[in-house]
This record gives sequence, structure tokens and C-alpha cells, in this order.
Amino acid sequence: MRNLSLQPNATAEWHNLVCEAEQATTTFLEDDIEHYLVLLLLRFTDQPAVISSILGLDFLEGCQQASPQQHGLLRDVADKCLLFTGLFPGFAEKRRVSLGYFVSLGRSAYDSLTILPEKAWLGPYSGLCQDFLTITTVLQGMREIASDAHQMSYLHAFEMWQMTASASARQRVDKYMGKDSILVDPDSKWRH
Repeated sequence: MRNLSLQPNATAEWHNLVCEAEQATTTFLEDDIEHYLVLLLLRFTDQPAVISSILGLDFLEGCQQASPQQHGLLRDVADKCLLFTGLFPGFAEKRRVSLGYFVSLGRSAYDSLTILPEKAWLGPYSGLCQDFLTITTVLQGMREIASDAHQMSYLHAFEMWQMTASASARQRVDKYMGKDSILVDPDSKWRH
């Protein structure tokens, strides 16, 4: 467990942890994306009901709503997918879906936000869609900083490495398999 350095407020605490995770993973976010991530973490801090969401249904409902409600629903779906993929990868296993499901759904929801007719909604959603996997790497770094006991399983690390080619995910796979392991893409022609 890391030594805690208390900050003056919750926003500063989250910002400090995000910056620490960026350093640990050598993954750096644009300022607007970093700011959005801090606010997202702050927004969901006291919402344990986030786990009870059925995101696929929420996404479909969001696509059918009028614009003000549509924005809120789609943003929440995308944000929750980001949190599940980065901070709670075991949630995918409990729901019997792959991490790729949350990645695709989250990116689709952010992308849908970029084409809403109201220009006020644009925000950093295009960047969030593009950098979804990069942000996930930072969130996973936060998870590892918080406690060694919560490190990602081999299966999740392999899936993240496969989706992102992330160096930190590869390091986790190497930790489980050994440094000299050879990983083969399941979609490649090299099969037994």
C-alpha cells in the first residue's frame, strides 16, 4: 500500500492520484481529458448503485431520448464503461462479458455524444472516444497504486494487452507467464 499524501479537497486528491498513475504507467493525458477524468471520478465517488446499471439497455434508451436526457444517459453509459474497464475489470467477468464489450459500448456512447445537434454538448467527447484505451491504462495504474492486492488477473491483463498493446498490460502478462513468453494473437493464422 502506498503512503497517502492528503490533499486539501477531494478534487485535489483525485487529481493527484490521476497524475501519479500517469507517471507510473508513462501514459499522459491531454489536459482537458485529465480534467474530465478527475470530475468523472469525483462524480461517481458516492454512487455505489453504479454497479446495478445494465449499460446496454441504458445505451439504447439514451439513443431514443430527447436531447437533454439523451446527453445525460449517453454520458453516464460511457463514463461507467470507462470506470468498469479501468478500475473494475472483474465486473466484466461477473456480468459474463468481455472487457471489449465495455470498451466498444463506452466508445460508441462517447461517439454518439459528438454528433448531438447541440454544440454545447461537444465537450471533450471526441477525445474521450479516441483515447478511451489510454484513459483505461491510467485508471488501471490508479488501481495498482491503491493496492497490490487488487491487481488485474492474467485473463484481464491479456485481454487489455490484446486490445491496446499497452506496455503496462504486457508487463502484467509477463509477470504471470514469464518474461520470455510468446503471445500469439488468437486471430492470427498461427494455430495448432
